[in-house]
Amino acid sequence: MQIPARVTKISGKAFYKNSVSTIPSFIKNLTFAENSNCSSIDHSAFRSCSSLVSADISKANNLTQINQSAFMECSSLTSIDFSSTVTSVDLNVFNDCPSLNSIIWDRWTGSFRFLSSDAFSGVCPTGGIVTITNTSGEHSENELLQCLHDNGGLPESWLPLPDEVYNIDENNVLRGFTQEFLDNPSAYGERSVMQIPARVRCVADNAFFIPDSSQPTSTIPSFITKLTFAKGSQCSTIGQSAFRASGTSGQEPGEITYIDLSNCTNLLSIGQSGFCRRNKLTSIKFPNNLSSIGMNSFGWCYSLTTVNLSNCNNLSSIGMYAFFACPLSTPLDLSKYINLTSIDAFAFFECKSHSITFPGSLQIIGDSAFEFCRSIEEIIWNNLNSAPIIGVESFKYIPNTGHVKSTGNYTSSELLSLLKEKGGLLSSWEVAKD
Repeated sequence: MQIPARVTKISGKAFYKNSVSTIPSFIKNLTFAENSNCSSIDHSAFRSCSSLVSADISKANNLTQINQSAFMECSSLTSIDFSSTVTSVDLNVFNDCPSLNSIIWDRWTGSFRFLSSDAFSGVCPTGGIVTITNTSGEHSENELLQCLHDNGGLPESWLPLPDEVYNIDENNVLRGFTQEFLDNPSAYGERSVMQIPARVRCVADNAFFIPDSSQPTSTIPSFITKLTFAKGSQCSTIGQSAFRASGTSGQEPGEITYIDLSNCTNLLSIGQSGFCRRNKLTSIKFPNNLSSIGMNSFGWCYSLTTVNLSNCNNLSSIGMYAFFACPLSTPLDLSKYINLTSIDAFAFFECKSHSITFPGSLQIIGDSAFEFCRSIEEIIWNNLNSAPIIGVESFKYIPNTGHVKSTGNYTSSELLSLLKEKGGLLSSWEVAKD
């Protein structure tokens, strides 16, 4: 649903009549056209639109005020994207929006003309993420976060743990939590975000994990559900088992559900078992310059369905067991990673992607790398010009039928034969039809 540019105002109850939203249930997203002339969204304009998932008003560059209850009771709304011109957010604008866990502000100016004390009080009670886009760095996301909390009723759970709870040495190596925090973590029990300070250059091995042979333990409290790194992060290394969850069987719950590494622009590699066994983890965002995902980095993360590698143009290797037993459900398109040369053994064992696309640079697929990926129906290899090394059973126990395609000099028929002979692909698979 896109609001036309000529609209100058959305009147009160524009899409709310007789206590019911008039917006059809198939409408999931709200946007404003380029060069929008809208200056205000009046009271209850989009109230009770239970189908609405996202609202992007960042292009409404004349919009200054959002009035009372404008998005109240939008129960499915998960994200709101503001324009820099919004300076007034009124009473109950986001009241009873329990799914809203992402607030994005384009070039926040640092202040509000008016911000109601309960404008954001009804958002996701278990925490969320606040982001500033297209910023010059004059105002930080933490400043906006604190402002929305102090003046707009944003729940305490959205605030990150304060920097003083981290044990950071004189070389800016993060060793874990301070003993004072470990002695009484419940003092911060209403918070859900763990944000690694920007000055940290390295997260040490076992920083938040005690590798006791009889009872290994994570020191991250169960009330932490999101792990992020501050904007301007200097972190270049995440050590072995740095954020690993407790236990040896992989069944113990790790409460972190979301990890955002995108601010770690200096991060080149993730150490062995860096985040493994985070059983509740569902989504990860990776940084631009990452070149290597280490052995078992995210292995046994049984809820991990979404991995955003879209910016990792320098990715060259994916280690053994890197995403072992992760139910990745989105198409696994690695074709743009033109530096990727190897995917090691068991890397994507039991993933649930329906389609896999490889780049021509990929030379090695290790043993059992995609074994038991029972949803794969399509294997595409772009610009493949010579036979790659295919590990034993690398494609064994995937569906009975599917198709293979190569777009390089190494033909689809040659690739299909190789995957059958070396990788265990079933004889019923065929060459893709053009």
